[in-house]
Amino acid sequence: MSEVFGTKLKHPIDGDGMIAALSFSGGKVHLRNKHHEEQTQRYFKFRGQMGTATNDIVSKDALNLATSLATRSKTKLQPFRDPSNTNVFYWGGKLLSSYETMLPHSIDPTNLNTLGPDDLNETLKIPAFSAHFRVDPILKRLVTLSLKPETPSLPGKNGALPILQMNEYDEDWKLMQTQIHNIPGLNYSHDFLLTEHFYVLHMTPFVKTSATLFIQIALGLKSPGDAMKHYPECPSNFVVIERKQNPKVYFFKTGRFHIFHFGNISEVKVSSDEYLLEFNAVCLGDNAIEKFNMSFDQGLWLANGSECPGHLLEFRLTVPLKVNPKKDNGDMKLFDCHQFLAEDSNNEDDGWILVQLYLPEKRKTEFVILDAKCIEKGPICTIRLKHHLPFSFHGTWCEKTFVNQSNL
Repeated sequence: MSEVFGTKLKHPIDGDGMIAALSFSGGKVHLRNKHHEEQTQRYFKFRGQMGTATNDIVSKDALNLATSLATRSKTKLQPFRDPSNTNVFYWGGKLLSSYETMLPHSIDPTNLNTLGPDDLNETLKIPAFSAHFRVDPILKRLVTLSLKPETPSLPGKNGALPILQMNEYDEDWKLMQTQIHNIPGLNYSHDFLLTEHFYVLHMTPFVKTSATLFIQIALGLKSPGDAMKHYPECPSNFVVIERKQNPKVYFFKTGRFHIFHFGNISEVKVSSDEYLLEFNAVCLGDNAIEKFNMSFDQGLWLANGSECPGHLLEFRLTVPLKVNPKKDNGDMKLFDCHQFLAEDSNNEDDGWILVQLYLPEKRKTEFVILDAKCIEKGPICTIRLKHHLPFSFHGTWCEKTFVNQSNL
């Protein structure tokens, strides 16, 4: 989606949330597709979003904000809709969709109806839930991240440091461990890495808060993405947090880049008090950093198909010593967010890869299935739709099916 009624979208994530579910059973496949349903009285406030705020909403919010600053009272601003459109996953009997800056939403897996916000049994002290999570297959835990950026100081109001919450849940959604940290400069974290002993995050130099930006966002005059650019004065650090009670937090200065997504990580104990962490990530960096301004040619930014493509960087990090990046300048490739469909096997590579394709000449979508161990052999199955589906941000694989056999 690139525009709404002629209004250009700054960021594809400004659109509505929509869930597509493919179910496989008995050699047949069934597709379901439904828009995310949120409170109808809420609005997208940022310019260019669906339901763009009208002048009267902005005027009312401006008056409320001015009154709040003058009287030092709590600010009462018009809430805006939560599209909950960035990821969807199934864990412990719940199907959840998530957005980043708000609570996750429970979804009925049988019909994809939106059930409403879910605070996970009041365990989310921060009303936010990152689109990315990690699973510990040994302890059988879901590990989640919640982040509230720094609140800048305003006239008559004190600011507040960023708040990071890391939670670990068992398969019954019992909270097994939680950590809350105030880390100056950590104002963005879309993804993270998990090892046996550590959480790994990146403190990006591409996000900065200010009183001016806070007011513009509060009034709907800008979205956070509008201010996403390289800030030379902001640090670029890896943040490594011990995965235990009373943890230590380590900071490792690294190159000037921005990380949307991490890849894989390995952890090796090299001595009694040192661990070697090796991981990779897709980074926007080098000569691209000063050009990056959330404007992308041909609308292919999600695949790094712009004039400022990302690079795959590998890192070697010895806790608590140093970071050494290594760049891979491979050929640029365009992919949708493909899914790994795990087979019930002791070999972690056994399974299939599901990839969504768009055929522009036919304006139709296809899903192809590849053998994860033999991708070079090409598709073993192709699912051809009679229409097209928008490319997804993220998705996951669930072993359970929620469709009656008669519907397949």
